[in-house]
Amino acid sequence: MARLALTFIAVFTIACTSSEPLILPEPPCNQVEWDGAKIRRNVVLVVNDTMRRDAPGVYGGSSATPALDQLAEDNLLFTNAYANANWTKPSMASLVTGLRPNQHGLLTFQKIPKEGFLNRHETEILDDRFSTLAETLLSAGYSTAGFVGNPWVGRALGFGQGFEKYDDSLTGHQAPGGTLADRALEWLDSRTADGPFFLYLHLMESHSPYGGIDPSEVPRLRNSNHEDRTSLKRSLKMSVIENSLRTTDGRTFRDAGLKGSIPLLKLAYRRGIENFDAVLSGFLSGLIKRSAYSNTAIIVTSDHGEALYERGWAGHGKGLFDDEISVPLVAKLPGTSATNPISCPVELIDIMPTLCVYLGAECPENQSGVSFLPAPGRSSRFIVSEGLGGNTNRSRSIRNSRFKLIYDPSKKREMNGSGDPYGMFEVQSDTDETHNLLALPDSSAKFDEIASTLKKALEDTIQVPRSSDPTKILLDPAVVDQLEALGYTDTNGTHPGGEP
Repeated sequence: MARLALTFIAVFTIACTSSEPLILPEPPCNQVEWDGAKIRRNVVLVVNDTMRRDAPGVYGGSSATPALDQLAEDNLLFTNAYANANWTKPSMASLVTGLRPNQHGLLTFQKIPKEGFLNRHETEILDDRFSTLAETLLSAGYSTAGFVGNPWVGRALGFGQGFEKYDDSLTGHQAPGGTLADRALEWLDSRTADGPFFLYLHLMESHSPYGGIDPSEVPRLRNSNHEDRTSLKRSLKMSVIENSLRTTDGRTFRDAGLKGSIPLLKLAYRRGIENFDAVLSGFLSGLIKRSAYSNTAIIVTSDHGEALYERGWAGHGKGLFDDEISVPLVAKLPGTSATNPISCPVELIDIMPTLCVYLGAECPENQSGVSFLPAPGRSSRFIVSEGLGGNTNRSRSIRNSRFKLIYDPSKKREMNGSGDPYGMFEVQSDTDETHNLLALPDSSAKFDEIASTLKKALEDTIQVPRSSDPTKILLDPAVVDQLEALGYTDTNGTHPGGEP
């Protein structure tokens, strides 16, 4: 109650004493200095799937991530980066097009009931109506290659366009990141062109079932992982943890005699983050050995985060709290500098326009992203993320650096039990998003006014016309099997997020 009262008083004071409008859009990021030299440097984009921002060590997380930490310390560390969607397909479509999910329309994964067919699913694809980062750089004279471990960004869904080499042969929950990185380095060795390259690496080290537990740890963990079992509301959740997570010798936790618990789930997730860092370390060392490092721009991020039962559910694609949409963002951009950490809010849709400005490449004109390097025509905006489904009632959130409004019509995601699909949080002080300002017994009219402004801004953003209606395809059963192995067992047109 004390924390709740302090939050209320702090926000009320801010709202009542400021002479500015109660809620303002976020100005363009001005914390990165750049020498303005538009050089056709190499570009490497590394996406580690399902890596929430608070997990790596450089962000204060408990995972040991020395490679990422060093890259951040030597370059640019963004501490307020957000995914534009809470699951892979729409999020990555936004990253590679600079368009919001409501613009590109890649939102659903839907089972199609039909007698005699048990595994028919359709989904939207990133067809050639959309201009991608790879296409833009290919047109600018870059060699392009992608090595991906997630079927959501496979060639069948259109994510291979613009790539001269696109390897999605290892997609699935056991996609070995080290193998993908080795193949990427082998591709660099095989290049005969002298021009710059664009290399995209999509790793799966921290996606469920996360990192394996070494068998030597099992005896200790059998006796130490029970304290949080009562936090799991249904025994089913414990059994899902026991049956989906594994030891490094391939046994399920149940077969190894480990009982499902939140601490054990978080340990497995932490190991997945550490496995990613080991892959990143080897990959960066390979770039350095090939003399491709000094003239290479490198961006490391994630497509979304991961809920770990903070609010009664796990996985992703379910909520728009920061555990699912805040992501790490570390960038090495030669010719730039900043005083870390860089706190200005940025979005994944900002990556493509940033690279276009940085490299002097010609980006499509209809992008919603904003360069985080100095550039003409940048404007203020709110940060917007979108959630489930493809209809007008899907969840969404809008924020600036101080306040965040979430709209979620799902009965499972009511804002702190208020029954209202809207919740608002003063994220500057309430970083865990636990105190819904609209549900306080004595909620201020100032809060309602702030919420009304954010609702209107959200509606205006979501109403931006789509570039076109995306094409839908029936997925190959083999791709569906890969997705279901990752936890995507959807039956009603919304995305379950691979709950472990």
